[in-house]
Amino acid sequence: MLVPGVSKFERALSTIAFVVAFILLVCMCLFLASRFAKGQFKTVVENTHFPLYKVKYPEVTICNKNRLNWSRLLEAKDKFLLPTHRNNSKEELFTEIIGLYDTFSFGKFDRFAQLEKYPLDELNYINFTTVARFMAWRCWEILTHCKWRSHVYKCCDIFMERRSQLGFCVSFNSVERPKWHKNDSTWPWRTDRGGKYAGLAVQVVLNKQQHFTGGIDGITVMIVEPDVWYYTPMDIPGQTRTRLTLDGFFNKYEDETRRVSSSERGCLTPLACIQDEQNSDDFKTLHGHRYRFENCHSQCQQEYLIKYCNCTLDIFFPPSPYPHCKLVDLPCLAKYNSKTNL
Repeated sequence: MLVPGVSKFERALSTIAFVVAFILLVCMCLFLASRFAKGQFKTVVENTHFPLYKVKYPEVTICNKNRLNWSRLLEAKDKFLLPTHRNNSKEELFTEIIGLYDTFSFGKFDRFAQLEKYPLDELNYINFTTVARFMAWRCWEILTHCKWRSHVYKCCDIFMERRSQLGFCVSFNSVERPKWHKNDSTWPWRTDRGGKYAGLAVQVVLNKQQHFTGGIDGITVMIVEPDVWYYTPMDIPGQTRTRLTLDGFFNKYEDETRRVSSSERGCLTPLACIQDEQNSDDFKTLHGHRYRFENCHSQCQQEYLIKYCNCTLDIFFPPSPYPHCKLVDLPCLAKYNSKTNL
């Protein structure tokens, strides 16, 4: 546009084009700088042939929809009720409260609203979580014909009692490692191949004759990644043969992700529990458990119980230093059910 003989119109047009190009260049540079500063991440598939045996087999938790074995009710009364509270209204209240724990899961606290009309102080000495655990199904009562990778096992050798937000259930490959696997370097277990006979097979016995009147027929199954406390379960009706198909994934994070703070990226890395990110405002996890998104969510729920009722239902969470809810605290949970049920 500075060449001699160029018309004013051409010079003006060239100047406008230069200015527009310069503005676009500046905008693009600012956009790239902003994108870099935000630390946007991408998920890529690195390997579609990753060895399956390096992926931990998930934890499988099985719960009878009727959580309690009512054939132990009389024994529970003898074990937990004072002699002066037998054969009177206190024994009837005890039975009614136990009935509220059947088919009980986290967030269904509204069922305790009916207890406000009773004198709960008189039975406040009873730990009803302990009662529910006493009446919960044992693995030998509901499981039979257990196989792992086509090998026959005694069910109680590979399943253990496990508390979760479904109550007391039985679990395979549990995050709550059983005593006999404390020194097992292969725990949690893995499988080296796919297919029908490469995983877990088990038969569940419902024992309807030992259910509470009007109980629901079926089981609830929760499948989670090892170290995860709770995730959305699935219901399976009784009298069915069900096959659950699983896909194995292995996720990892590049070290470069840590150059962006957790507040900016909106998440924590799996190593958060042993590195500096545990000082982050985003860091929460259940007592004694590794950081996982699901564990963070469960811890938030537990903290809401503490916030509104100053106690937590230990039936749904791992052992912790938080105060445990007593019988007189249950109506409070009902009152704030909508706030604690995240």
